[in-house]
This record gives sequence, structure tokens and C-alpha cells, in this order.
Amino acid sequence: MFTWTKEMIEYYDREEKYDSYNRELSLFLYHFIKEKKTILDVGCGVGLLSINFEEYNFNVDMVDISKEAIDFVKEKIKERKLKNTKAFIANIKNTSKIKNKYDILIFSHFGKMEDIIKISKKYLNANGRIIVLQKNYLQRRFSIQNSLYICNSAKESIEYLQMKKIKFDSYDYSFKQKIPFMNIQDANKFFNIYSNNTFIKTKESIKKLTTETKINSQTKNSYSKEKSEKLVLEKIKKIKNKQYEYVYKSKKDIKIIIIQGESIK
Repeated sequence: MFTWTKEMIEYYDREEKYDSYNRELSLFLYHFIKEKKTILDVGCGVGLLSINFEEYNFNVDMVDISKEAIDFVKEKIKERKLKNTKAFIANIKNTSKIKNKYDILIFSHFGKMEDIIKISKKYLNANGRIIVLQKNYLQRRFSIQNSLYICNSAKESIEYLQMKKIKFDSYDYSFKQKIPFMNIQDANKFFNIYSNNTFIKTKESIKKLTTETKINSQTKNSYSKEKSEKLVLEKIKKIKNKQYEYVYKSKKDIKIIIIQGESIK
């Protein structure tokens, strides 16, 4: 599970103000769901994707297990004066807070497909749609270490759907993510925080990954300050900006999987 700390949330908030990729992604997804009315974002994190949907006339609920993340989402809802967007702290697998069914369920980098289908059977309207966003890659893009994401891959999710004979469509989507930094120390802090965060996967998958690449996702960053800053300098570029001195640009490739509700009965 990704751990949302106040420091990490601050970087993501800064990124959203500097860049617009979440807004662009929400517009791309809108074309698949524009005739629908209600959305539940499951495991929404800091909500930077789904908070954009109200402007397309959706009623949006967001749920996440992290109090820090949901507190941030609520601040953003208040800041934007959104009337039809709500956020809840809850574990979707055993909560009584979510009582409605929805036209659209969004799962962004969320656990196993098996769990997604199980949750969807409970919260999706019969003619609804499931949107699953998952990474096409295993390498951790923000890491200054040679480490992997310990989480589900798009390939595994598609294999599960094929095995269960669940109909779906999938699309490749790429965008550039830009994270600004005030100085080299600020950048170094971000990369170290991100490198030390933990992702969870099945034991079998962890075993498979670790035989291919020697990693230990539980081990803290062992680089010296000097080596870390040298590696960070290789990743970031100097920019002309009143507030920021550097920016990190990363091309992100994700798989968008769309499942029709009637196919999971």
C-alpha cells in the first residue's frame, strides 16, 4: 500500500498546480463515460484525477483508507467550491459508509483485479462501467534506486480477465508528468521519500520479480547524501521559474481497462 504522508502530498499538490496531466486524463476518460451520472473513485489517494469530473456534470464520491489523503481531498473540494463531490475515509472492503451503487467505478493502481471485480459486484449498477488504470511498467520511475513497483501490473490484470472470460476493452495512454523543485535539496528529498515507500503484491509475484531484479522494497535508501544528489541531478533539469529552480519530467505509460457491468454478473 502506498503511504500518503504530508510531505508526499505536498509534492503532489505542487505538481498538480504546475502541470495539468490529471485534467487531461479526466477529459480522455470522459469520452468513455459521458452518458453516465455517478462516479465512485475507489482508493482515490489525493483525488487529483476524479476531482475534475464534477465540471462534466457528474456526482462524484471518493474513498480511501488514508486519513491524510482524504483530509487533503476535502480541502480541495472546499477550495474549488464543489457541490456534488464528496470524500470518505474507509476501507472499501469492509465499510458501511458507502450505501449507493454507481454508474462508474474507477480503480487507479488498485490492488488485484480479483478484488476489483468483487468490489464492483457490490457497488456497480447493472449497466455501469469499471475503469481500471494500471501501469504498463515495473520500474519505479521516481526512484533513485534500481527498484521495482511491488503492485499489480496491467498484464496480470488482463490475464485474469481473460481467464475468467470477462469482456473488456483496453487502451494505452501516455503522458508527461512534471514535478517542480525549489532546489537540489528539495528534489533529493522527494526522490528519497518516494524510493522508500512500499507497495504490496502477492508472495508469488514478489518472488518472481525479485529473482529477475535484486531488490528489497523494505530497505531504506542507503545512498550517501552526495551520491543521492549526484543521481538526482542526472534526472532533473534547470528551469526559469520565479518559484522553482528544477523540474523532473517523466513519460508515464498506463493501460486503461474498461469493463462493462453486465459482464461481471
